[in-house]
Amino acid sequence: MKKSIALLFAGALVTGFAFAGGIENKTNMSTGYLRNPSRNVEAERPESSFYNIAGTGFMEKGLHIEAGNQFIFKEYSNTIATNVKDPSSGAVLVKDGTKSNDETIVWFYPNIDIVYKWNNFAFFGNFGIYAGGGKLEYSEGTSVTALAFLGKAGEAKTAAATAYAKNDMANYAKYGTQAQNL
Repeated sequence: MKKSIALLFAGALVTGFAFAGGIENKTNMSTGYLRNPSRNVEAERPESSFYNIAGTGFMEKGLHIEAGNQFIFKEYSNTIATNVKDPSSGAVLVKDGTKSNDETIVWFYPNIDIVYKWNNFAFFGNFGIYAGGGKLEYSEGTSVTALAFLGKAGEAKTAAATAYAKNDMANYAKYGTQAQNL
């Protein structure tokens, strides 16, 4: 029983890393964070409900609401660092420096923080797209998808060569076209 609980706990920790998406460069928690990233001692504005929950106890009595929206102008890109060659012929399939880009503009990236302070109690809530969000669109694919398709193209090319050696022209044309498309 103890082992299964330990394995479940370890699996939960590892799963978080499997979905990591570059949190170190996407920490646009709120519009307040963009003004001043040192928010951990916030005790005057409603965003303390996200950064410093204990700070809500020092706010003035009443309802506090803060809402924001961010416009994100970004450019993500990735580059294949080395030539990718066909193992059978040695021909260069993808040249060093092939670059994939995404320049999608995010127009709506909201956040809202609400705190209601009453005597010694504070009730609060948050909504936001914390540590990432937005969308990416690589219309031409990425370096990873390019390499994945090259593997499939190599398999199709091998199948076409085998069909040609067996004088099976129907499969030769089928796999040859598939290899070219990939």
